[in-house]
Amino acid sequence: MAYYVDVILPLAVPKALTYRVSEEQFEKLTIGFRVAVPLRKSSVLTGIVEKLHSVDPEVYEPREVELILDNYPIVTQQQLRFWDWISHYYMATKGEIISAALPSTLLLKSETIFEVNEGIQIEQLNLDQTMYLILSVLKGSSLKISEIENHTQLKRILPSIKKMLDKNWIVVKQKLEDKYRPLVSPHLRIHPDYWDKLKLNSAIQGLTRARKQLELLLEIIKLNPTHRLWIKLSDIREKLNVSSNTINSLVAKGIIQKNMISIERTLLDKIRKQKPKPLSEKQQQALNEIRGRFTEKNTVLLHGVTSSGKTEVYMELMDQYAKEGLQVLYLLPEISLTSQIVLRLKVRFGQIVTVYHSRYNLNERTEVWYKVLSAAKKARIIVGTRSALMLPFKNLGLIIVDEEHESSYKQTDPAPRYNARDSAVYLGRIIGANVLLGSASPSIETYRNTTIEKYARVNLIERYGGVAMPKIITIDMGEQNRNKLVKGVFSETMLNEIKETLDRGKQVILFQNRRGYSPILKCTGCGYVPECKQCDVTLIFHQFNSSLCCHLCNYSIEKTDSCPVCGTTSLITKGFGTQQIQEQVEKFFPDNPVVRMDKDTTSKKRSFDLILKDFAKKKYDILVGTQMIIKGLDFKNVLLVGVVDADHSLNFPDFRSFERTFQILSQVAGRAGRFDDQGKVLLQTYNPRNSVIQAVVNYDYNRLYRSELRDRHTFQYPPFSKLIYITFKHRQKYLVDDAANWFSRILGRLNCGKILGPGYPPIRRINNKYHKQITIKLDNKDPLTEAKTFLRECKERFDAVNEFRGVRVNIDVDPY
Repeated sequence: MAYYVDVILPLAVPKALTYRVSEEQFEKLTIGFRVAVPLRKSSVLTGIVEKLHSVDPEVYEPREVELILDNYPIVTQQQLRFWDWISHYYMATKGEIISAALPSTLLLKSETIFEVNEGIQIEQLNLDQTMYLILSVLKGSSLKISEIENHTQLKRILPSIKKMLDKNWIVVKQKLEDKYRPLVSPHLRIHPDYWDKLKLNSAIQGLTRARKQLELLLEIIKLNPTHRLWIKLSDIREKLNVSSNTINSLVAKGIIQKNMISIERTLLDKIRKQKPKPLSEKQQQALNEIRGRFTEKNTVLLHGVTSSGKTEVYMELMDQYAKEGLQVLYLLPEISLTSQIVLRLKVRFGQIVTVYHSRYNLNERTEVWYKVLSAAKKARIIVGTRSALMLPFKNLGLIIVDEEHESSYKQTDPAPRYNARDSAVYLGRIIGANVLLGSASPSIETYRNTTIEKYARVNLIERYGGVAMPKIITIDMGEQNRNKLVKGVFSETMLNEIKETLDRGKQVILFQNRRGYSPILKCTGCGYVPECKQCDVTLIFHQFNSSLCCHLCNYSIEKTDSCPVCGTTSLITKGFGTQQIQEQVEKFFPDNPVVRMDKDTTSKKRSFDLILKDFAKKKYDILVGTQMIIKGLDFKNVLLVGVVDADHSLNFPDFRSFERTFQILSQVAGRAGRFDDQGKVLLQTYNPRNSVIQAVVNYDYNRLYRSELRDRHTFQYPPFSKLIYITFKHRQKYLVDDAANWFSRILGRLNCGKILGPGYPPIRRINNKYHKQITIKLDNKDPLTEAKTFLRECKERFDAVNEFRGVRVNIDVDPY
């Protein structure tokens, strides 16, 4: 009997590939094992076993599995079931999902290496200088191309390599390298020969003249009276100043042993646990209601105003599930949120909290993966961004999706283009875990799901401690300009309120959702505006390094003092970003330290934490930032929040622009006055009577909800329809046009929904690739599965057309 396994490879291929295994391997393997398998002629990849069977493949002769990489499955069957749903719903391949889900340290790839063929006689006369040098460095070695180039100091050696391969002078091999590097640390212990008390006492007596060695030996005995345990050298050095010479001398005498032992990476500092704060009456009521609703519905929305203490309610629930031995996943939309949240969790729960997101390195994430897989107590509560949803949970009992309305939960590129909030709801359903969604301004879809009783809803409408909601005031910038009351980007009212707040010893947050100094640099002589050479956008002026940058592809040029077209020096900026706001604030308030928090200032691993920690300690009086400062951050001393441009997102060409503007402004308003005094929020706007602005001022979510629901029903937008975007990308515009038109004609045979386009998106060229888009709008009554099946068939036919082979096609389901 033949034995086979179906293996999912980390490639965008539609199906798992079948490989042959021996009977012994077949008996060892189960679903979820990693195996190294050959692909094409000379590469080896890591794949995940999806199925074991004895059915011969009909289309191709299967190759053999080269190596089993684990002693147990590192992917659970529940994970594979969950990934299968993501694959079908979001129209991604399972290989793309594995690439996104597993830390790349677990996806080993072979390295191509070259060796001299010892079994053949090489004719020295036929060697040119390049070949001679290559053979010299390869003699007795196995090297990669890059290593050969480094040794020989030669470039472009591939033609010579190819000739030597053709003559069989050198051979190609594949070397599978483990990317994961465990953290090792030096450890010491008493040598087993001296575990006997008499021998140990004799050794101590013999060291009376070697004082440092004696001190080290006595310290090891003190830390490890049984002598059998290994002691970390760093722990010894905390108590004793000991040199390497002293250690090596004792090792040479055979009295102690030294060993490099793998240790766990410490992702979080140790913090002393504290007793939790007592819940308020309203919080306790909400908690009891959530517990009751979980008996009726799998998913519950906690609709709580900002600073109502939702996190404390979350922690009470976490405590309940953790004490039952269940895992808890706490999802956050942004990495910037994790530092404050994790600190609060560590204070409450101690060492059972771990973190998983992309700011941690691959080795750290790999160790978290194994902790979660083994259901270790140190990973009882997992905090992370959307990628944490892919971890190998063994007994997940609760998923909390904080700020569930955030667009950051949607993965855009690369595939899989999934929404972590919606995926969390499905994951909870298939594994029997409860899901709690939390927000002060829920998404329209989530809130509607509570009105049609798909989800349950619990309201928390009072701030913790009875603190009043901030007073929100609009500043009519049109009127301020007419009365000449504007200085720089600030109204006189805003500047006066900032001064008054600072004089009271309080802090200020200023929000502008645009980084850089100015979005436009313009020549007043000829009208020239610098544009990106790779994208159809203007370059953003960054003053701190005097550069013009593209925020889409990172293309940048140095700013010049004169116009490159007409040569005049009359260059002006239009619009403003966080850098310009910081500059003006420092000018108006020179005695008050200012810090800026945006993508430019938070590129380093710990920069988020450092800025937030310093601001919380009042090292800065004013914090200027983009939307990363508005989500769930908790500052005791902030009394005033100023929104420099409240209209910024109102006019985006997006059916969600009103909803997102309300959410952003409501969230930023919630940073003010969270503890004692009532806070104040100032919105600079040219349209103070806009319905969204008025809904924010009056804290009237229901007004926004009713208005949005009515408009979306009229124009058949979600939640009354499903949207699928099909985007075509290529460097040649004509090819993108032809491909989109071809695909559109085939889609015309779809017997449900509406096909819109093809058309160009607002930015039609990004990173030298033209974009064109088709939108499929499906009514809720339309058969979604049937439409996706037809779309997959269209994609397969499209991929078979040679003319369009270079055109990239992205399919995005629920693109919001």
